Amino acid sequence: MKGVRLTILLFCVLPVILVGQTLEYIQLDQGWNVCALRTQSIRIVDTGSSPLTDIQLALNLPCGVEYVEGTISGGNEEDVSDPGLPSFSFPDLGVGQEKLFSIQLQVNCAAIACIDNGQLFHINADLSFQGGMASFPSDPFNVETPRLVVTAIESPYLAAGKNETIERVIRIRNTRLGRLASFSFEDAYSKALGIQTFDGANNGTIPLKLRRLFNATHFQQIGNKDAFFDFNEEIVITETIDVISCAYETQQALSTIRIEWGCGGESCQVVERQAIVDIQAKTELGDLLRLVKPTS
Repeated sequence: MKGVRLTILLFCVLPVILVGQTLEYIQLDQGWNVCALRTQSIRIVDTGSSPLTDIQLALNLPCGVEYVEGTISGGNEEDVSDPGLPSFSFPDLGVGQEKLFSIQLQVNCAAIACIDNGQLFHINADLSFQGGMASFPSDPFNVETPRLVVTAIESPYLAAGKNETIERVIRIRNTRLGRLASFSFEDAYSKALGIQTFDGANNGTIPLKLRRLFNATHFQQIGNKDAFFDFNEEIVITETIDVISCAYETQQALSTIRIEWGCGGESCQVVERQAIVDIQAKTELGDLLRLVKPTS
């Protein structure tokens, strides 16, 4: 059988010697993250005594990991109709020659359920060539995911009268090891209120909705000051709330606060909390004058 060496470039070198073949994994222990795009390099080496011809490589990617179509460098796409089972072809290799190529892989939302279930992540590579084939499973590796929690709403219950302005503070924390590039914040509120904030960036204007986006610009101001929302970092949002209705029009004004993040057109996590402003009755000057009876 022809000698073949397949190297999937990850991190630490883990050589495995098989009969007539050499398999070397350089396993990356860190860096697999839900909603992260990663470049994966693979090296094929002919270590046998005759050339390799009709070379094809089929990858079986783990749960939630998909090949990004059109991203191969150094090879040709053969069948990428299933992004979890892509296959590629390569030019012939002479004895002692090698082929290095790279692809991009996306970890999508589906990986979260597998992480929560304790499923192992590994790649299996099936290399076929004229006269033989070989399979090269990788060692397991970790995939991390963020998980956002609204740790506090200060306060979820506020009281104010018409024309008064109050503040509400919302604290959001990443409670898992995965890092996050961005997330959206939305407060859908009653027409009895007007709500604004200077935190985050504008994420579109919709009546009765405060919509903000948090990304690298904001994450670089907290925690380790890198471009990501990392484990145990906290974002604080201060809302300014104007009460614009009277108590006889609306007694309680509800806000539905929504935190969301995802990738590939999917939502990986949605968190919703509610808060209330109790609109208190307030005697207006006009009302007071109407109560005053003329003396003559």
